Amino acid sequence: MNKYKGFSLIELAIALAIIGLIMSGLLESMALMSDYKKINKTDVTLEQIKESLVGFAIINRRLPCPARCSKYKKHCVNGAYDVDAIGIEDTALCKKEGYLPWADLGIGRHDAWKRPFHYRVDRYYSASSGIRDSLQTDFNKKLTVIDRYGNDLTTKELSDHSRIIAIILSYGKNGEAESSNKITIANDATYKKGDYVENVFDDRLTWLSKYTLTNYLAKTKDLPK
Repeated sequence: MNKYKGFSLIELAIALAIIGLIMSGLLESMALMSDYKKINKTDVTLEQIKESLVGFAIINRRLPCPARCSKYKKHCVNGAYDVDAIGIEDTALCKKEGYLPWADLGIGRHDAWKRPFHYRVDRYYSASSGIRDSLQTDFNKKLTVIDRYGNDLTTKELSDHSRIIAIILSYGKNGEAESSNKITIANDATYKKGDYVENVFDDRLTWLSKYTLTNYLAKTKDLPK
């Protein structure tokens, strides 16, 4: 008569532990893949927004102001720029950052985490008088992008004016701004851009250069203003 020896409790425990480790690794890999898919989707949308800003400038000869938002609402639901400020060049709204005017641009209402994009524009390029022929940027609020280690990613000009005229920003997976990316009235106009690092840095950012914009404008100089 054949006798079959079953698994002992210790063997079963070891087997279950091994299965648990394998499943945990698979779940972590799936979660990481999901994170990177959302990062890539957000990065693509950021570039599409930049193209829409160029299109807006071609038609209007200026960039839009940040979206006008009610102080009683957490997010800007209407996504329209401050029409009351148009005609006032030195408006405080266009000096500081806000939410992206997605309703005017027709794109970019949310990032992949379903949160609104943030936007900052140089006031000389959002003024109702149009983009200045001198191509100067706001000397007092020089838009700058650095990496996580403080290295400048955008070379400034000899005049110390910035080459950057607009910043488009997602707060990433955790929904919280990292360091100097926070929206504050006293913001020093320096933003951080870097690779995704879990629980360390997840903001997604792109910028529009004045030379990129003016190159497009030069090609469409015959368009009606």
